[in-house]
Order: sequence, then C-alpha cells, then structure tokens
Amino acid sequence: MSFTAILSVGILVFVVYKLAGKFHIPEAAWKYFGLFFLLCVAYNMKSSIEFVKHEMHEWWPIFYKAGSGISEGIRDFITHISDKKE
Repeated sequence: MSFTAILSVGILVFVVYKLAGKFHIPEAAWKYFGLFFLLCVAYNMKSSIEFVKHEMHEWWPIFYKAGSGISEGIRDFITHISDKKE
C-alpha cells in the first residue's frame, strides 16, 4: 500500500468528519477509522517518515520567513513604543 493511498484515506476521513454534522456516524466508527489510519502509517513507516522529512524541508523557508517578519514587526513596535515614552 503506497503512502498516496494512506494520504487519500486520511483526507477522506477528514472530509467525512467535517461533513459529519449533516449525517450521523457512530462514535466507534471514528475510532476504527483512526486506528486504520494509524496502522496504515505504521505499516508504511519508512515512506511516512520520508514524506514528513520532505514536507518539513519544503515548508521550513516559508515558516522561517513568516517568523522572522513577525519578530521584526514586534521588535519595531516595541522600539516605537519605547521611543515615545522618552
């Protein structure tokens, strides 16, 4: 079973969960879906880890840029406030 299939099942479970307000799914079924998803990930652990590592590598520059922009803005704001007090 490929990781794409596991990801597809996970997305399907998430979509069904979001639409659950419109129809009733027994509580036990959600536990079985979650257990199935975890077992699929455990069965394909190597490809799961490779997928997570790849996504972390791709998303890190975006988070770094956003985080440095936020910290720079906070620093400027605090400097601006401290300049007004003096």
